[in-house]
Amino acid sequence: MSKFNKYAEGKFGLHIPEMYGRPICNKCKHKNPNSITCKAYPKGIPDEIIFDKVDHRKPYIEDNGIVFEPKT
Repeated sequence: MSKFNKYAEGKFGLHIPEMYGRPICNKCKHKNPNSITCKAYPKGIPDEIIFDKVDHRKPYIEDNGIVFEPKT
């Protein structure tokens, strides 16, 4: 099971800094604008996705069938 990034949630809020990679979350239409949560991960986006360890354009553990889709 993946770990949720509670440190990032309290520290970054709206946007995941690019110094942590180039998380596709910042460009995803499913990301909630006021937190590091999204429709796929309402309790918090896992570190593996935030830090680009996995490609969330493909299904990933516990993502509720929701994957990256670019903002339009």
